[in-house]
Parts: sequence; C-alpha cells; structure tokens
Amino acid sequence: MSIFSKISKALGGKGPTPEAEQLLSELSRDNRVHARYILQGDGVAHITLESGLTGLVRDVSYGGMAVRFQTGGVTPALAKEVTGKMRVLDREVPTKFCPVRIVSQSAESLYIGCTFVHDTAETLVFLRDVIEPLRCGKTLTLLPDDMRNEKYRGAEWSCFRGDGPTDLLVRAKKETGELEEALLTFRVADAYREVSFLKGCLQTGKSTNRGNEGSAVIAGSQMVSTSELDKVVLRHAAFCMVGAPPQYRKMVEPLLRLVLSGLDVSLTDEKVA
Repeated sequence: MSIFSKISKALGGKGPTPEAEQLLSELSRDNRVHARYILQGDGVAHITLESGLTGLVRDVSYGGMAVRFQTGGVTPALAKEVTGKMRVLDREVPTKFCPVRIVSQSAESLYIGCTFVHDTAETLVFLRDVIEPLRCGKTLTLLPDDMRNEKYRGAEWSCFRGDGPTDLLVRAKKETGELEEALLTFRVADAYREVSFLKGCLQTGKSTNRGNEGSAVIAGSQMVSTSELDKVVLRHAAFCMVGAPPQYRKMVEPLLRLVLSGLDVSLTDEKVA
C-alpha cells in the first residue's frame, strides 16, 4: 500500500476537510508523498505527547515519521491514536498519529514508527513547508570547476546546485574551515529568496523581479537584502541545509548554525556531520 493510500485510509470516517482532500490529491499527483527525509541534528524537530513525554523526530514524510524516545527503560503506554504537538525549528502544530512499529534501540531508548492522522489540512500544510526545502536540499550536488563562474573556481569555494532551483556558494578558510562568505538562493512560489553571509553579517533577501526564470544565482543579483532577518526565509534555508546529502554536511554546517541562531534554535547532542 502506498503512503498516499495509507493517508487516504486514515482519512476514512474522520470527516476530512475539503482542503485536506485537495492537498492530498495535489501531493499524490506530484509524487512527493513517497519519500521520507532524515532530520540530522538533535534540536531540529521533536514531538511532545499530551502525557509530557518528548521524542526526537528522526525522519518525516507526509505520511508518517520515526521518533526516538528516551524512556529510562520504561516503555510508554501508547494508544492506537496519539495526540501531541510537533515542533520543527521555531514553529509547532497539533498532531495526531498512530504508532505502527516500536523498536528498542537500547535499554534507555526506543524508536517508534508512526503514521499521521490527517483529519484536517493543518498538519499537511505545516509539513509541506518543511518537506519541500528538505527535498531540494537532498538534491544538492557539488559543481565541478568547469561548471562554475571563474570567480568561484578557487579551492576555498564549494558550489552546489539542486532542485528548485537551489544554489549554494560557500567560501571558507583553507586552514581552519572558518566561514568567510556564503550565499544560499532558492525560489519560493514566484520569487527568489536568499540568505547571505559576508563580512560577519547574516542577511536575508527577496527578489524584486517576480517570475524571473533561470539560475538562482543570477536572480540573486536583483535581491533586496536586509539585516532584519526574515524568519520564513531562514526556515526554508535551514531545511535545505538539513536535507543536504551526508557528504556535504560539514561544508554547510557553519552557515546552518548561523541560520539556526537567527531562529533561536541550536543543534544539540549530535553534530550535523
């Protein structure tokens, strides 16, 4: 059974809103509901149950998630349908889900695989804002020198491109890896957004030329930037970098941590590497 079928089954008898049904139909048509995305770094996402028990979300899709609970050796009593709140970065949403698989990781923790109960569109809309940039981040590829502008061919530069289009340019000191300059540009709806770091200053921006097609880096030259950070842009940027392939995470981590600081979020316990 496909994830979409499972979601549709979960909707049965729950009185789904027309908005939820329409969104599910759109997601199925776009073939986006079948992928599950890993959330690297404790502090990115967690679930808090009505009982107060909190778990870390390790991966997520439109259909479900895997959650790691620290239990102290006591297996929590979970009903067939559980209500709680999902917090991702600095935002949260009420969530219903059904535990479908429980695996003990150790005497102190366990993983629970869950399927969401989508009886309204609220969680789906929330997940769309998370999963779409994660998907674009997952497609990031390191560009070879012959595909870069001459300015960006030095060994100190790492240049990436992914779906969206999404472009990421990072310049770091060879000796220490300290971030010196970065530009992450992506498209949301009909406009480009960017996060830039230069001379110790983090900024966000939005393109003034709506509907501009082509390279996000080219569109980036038409950005209106401000040091008053746009949190919507920061969230999208953070998810792009959280979703980046494992071999690139060390390269994007310095910028990711700066972006998260703008959201008053920090990674804890484990590094993004």
